[in-house]
Formats: sequence, C-alpha cells, structure tokens
Amino acid sequence: MLNKHARYKQYLTALTKGRLEKRPMDIIAKYRMMTDNYVKHLEAGVIKAQTKCRTAFEKQVALLDSLSPLKTMARGYSVATNESGKLVNKTGDVKLR
Repeated sequence: MLNKHARYKQYLTALTKGRLEKRPMDIIAKYRMMTDNYVKHLEAGVIKAQTKCRTAFEKQVALLDSLSPLKTMARGYSVATNESGKLVNKTGDVKLR
C-alpha cells in the first residue's frame, strides 16, 4: 500500500511539473520563441551560404575575365606569327632583316 501511495505521489508531482499544469498560451509562447530562434539560425545559415557561393562565383568570374583574349590584348600582349602564319615560340623563329 505504501509503495502504491509513493508512486501515486510521484505521479502527481510529475504532473504538476509537466505541461498539464501550464496555461496553453504559455506553451504557445514557448514554442513561438523556439520557432523564432530556429528561423534566426536558418536565416543566418542561408546568408552565410549565399556569401560563400557569391565569393566563389566572383573568384571564378575574375579568373575567366583574366583569361579573356580581349583582356589579354588590352593589357598589351599579342600573338606573334611568322610570314607563313606559324606561331613564334622563341627568338630563333624570327629572322631579322
């Protein structure tokens, strides 16, 4: 009998500490705060991922821009060919007149 009474008392104590004794609006407010916190973390994660992707994209664009033939020509480089149209690779390929 005492054991049954102790278990019943323990059950009632658990109920008073649990959600059954709380007001419904308190429970809703708690979950609203948790949801808001999750949203903030998700937004921060999305912004971080966007920044990372944007940085990688900008690096790739810069690399492509540096390899552009038009940009190479604008920097003053050129492709030299000899009289037969072959590329000049070394100074020995060119004859001075």
